[in-house]
Amino acid sequence: MKGKGVLFTGLSALLFGLAPVLSSKTYQMGSNAFTLTFYREAMVLPLLLAVLLLRRVSLRVTWRQLAVFVLVGLFGRGATTLMLNIAYNYIGVGAATTLHFMYPVFVALLCRFLFRERLGRVRLIALVLASAGVVLFLELGQGSGSAALGTILAMGSGVTYASFMVAMDKTFLRQLDPFLVIFYTAGAVASIAFNRPVPAVDGNALRVAARLTGIGENILEPRVRSQFRTLIAEVLPHDRPGAFNQAVMDLGAMVCLPGGAPLCGQCPLEDLCQACRLGLQASLPVRRKKAGRRVEELTVFVLLRDGKTALRQRADQGLLAGLWEFPHVPGALDEAAADGVLADWGLTPMDWKKKIAAKHLFTHVEWRMTGYLLTVRGEGPALTWADRGDLDRLTVPSAFGKLLAEALEELDPPRQHDITDIT
Repeated sequence: MKGKGVLFTGLSALLFGLAPVLSSKTYQMGSNAFTLTFYREAMVLPLLLAVLLLRRVSLRVTWRQLAVFVLVGLFGRGATTLMLNIAYNYIGVGAATTLHFMYPVFVALLCRFLFRERLGRVRLIALVLASAGVVLFLELGQGSGSAALGTILAMGSGVTYASFMVAMDKTFLRQLDPFLVIFYTAGAVASIAFNRPVPAVDGNALRVAARLTGIGENILEPRVRSQFRTLIAEVLPHDRPGAFNQAVMDLGAMVCLPGGAPLCGQCPLEDLCQACRLGLQASLPVRRKKAGRRVEELTVFVLLRDGKTALRQRADQGLLAGLWEFPHVPGALDEAAADGVLADWGLTPMDWKKKIAAKHLFTHVEWRMTGYLLTVRGEGPALTWADRGDLDRLTVPSAFGKLLAEALEELDPPRQHDITDIT
């Protein structure tokens, strides 16, 4: 049984990991958060029904149980799936899923405050480390407003899923067959999500909308796609949303053609089309792929003097704000050029010990570092000379991890033990 449990746990993790990737693919084909939520819940119902029938589980429930199923389904499963699916429009699926998996933290907090459960030292440390990891992952302060909304939605999905887990464990639902609970909660979500008046925004619909409105912004950006989704929603008929969405996509596929001359003379919207009026059909929609990660070359100095190494503190704003770093200059300098920099700083090299190559990736920039480990004489400009204890106290970011390890090895070398012959 233990082996089967491990197997099914691994399979469930694999399938859950694939779901966000597949979700983003469906968005590119015209899906949206509501339709994705509906099909995700609705398509599992026949399988759950088959399992319940094979297990000979009665489908009869009381009105009270049904009401709880609806509440748990909508505010637990439904809200979780919907917020996470919407978050994919604003941040990457990897970031959104990572934030969603903060839910164990919220489960522990809900159990602590609602049921007075003790956290314990080990669990508390685990929660603190998990929270700190997510904060570091986010690289706070560098996102746009859309990214902030996506972050809130993804973390909100963790809160609602935590509520669902607590309800499953702390209420009468725990006494029921789990397949029966999932069957009714999934059914509640699917029934609400069905036929929601939400625009389908695939490539064809985006092309039609961009040319019709004359908007020349990059449709590959989540912010712009959200803007078009809002514009289409304003004219979407609530009685027949599916037919409208299909008509727009068909118009883009057969009349408002990509990669060539659109058939404007056959288009029923020709008189309303800004691109047709201004002759911009060939330049719309705008598609600019995201620029690659910028590469910055740095020369970093690991300076040693009297059992200490030189650090300086970064500015209070921007990348790695307020953290401590090894002094560095732009460019990949050879030893002669690096010697000139040290001279400008008022430092005299004594022993060039080692040349170090290191690299670190941020979201938008890649640091390629050429490091020099050497002993020097002099004070240097605005440098803080830190000993081994200071390095334990000050925060040096992981970007300088390889260089920090070299400095620590020099400041705290392996101890040499005297060996005395006993005769």
